[in-house]
Amino acid sequence: MKQWSDKDRTLALALEIHESSSTMGLPNEVVYDVELGQWIDVKTRTNMAQAALDRWHKENPKPDPGTEPYLVY
Repeated sequence: MKQWSDKDRTLALALEIHESSSTMGLPNEVVYDVELGQWIDVKTRTNMAQAALDRWHKENPKPDPGTEPYLVY
């Protein structure tokens, strides 16, 4: 019988964490718990790369066919 490597264990743990989380990145135990859910708050942050693309699309509503905007840092 083959034993699990450290990499196998890490990947299995990552999968377990991923599968036990909601699509919003919070544990299902919190998301679906009426009492714990009362402590969930919403905050915002700005993805500056997405903001730049959004501005480009707004300023270029009809780009030439085949135009692919890309980000440069």
